[in-house]
Amino acid sequence: MRLSPWWGASLLGLTACAPTAPEKLYPYQPVREADYLCRLAYTEPYDQNQAWTRKRPVMVVVHAQQATVYFENDQTQNLPLEPGLVIPPGTYPCPQG
Repeated sequence: MRLSPWWGASLLGLTACAPTAPEKLYPYQPVREADYLCRLAYTEPYDQNQAWTRKRPVMVVVHAQQATVYFENDQTQNLPLEPGLVIPPGTYPCPQG
């Protein structure tokens, strides 16, 4: 039995469209929440300290009740953890962008 050339091409197309695991499409939840905390430092009422407003956040350290964002110029900003966040305590890098 001889198969037509389009049959092989269609099989390749089916495997290329196979569903991808969700963890490969979206960042891990603690990474997303660390990104949120890094950006939260620039919103009101947390942006009162003008010494770091033009500096990039480097990392966030999450404790049981609060998070501390560290900036390029060695300044820090403490943020209370919101009830909806489920990020485990630890140190997380802030995004580069």
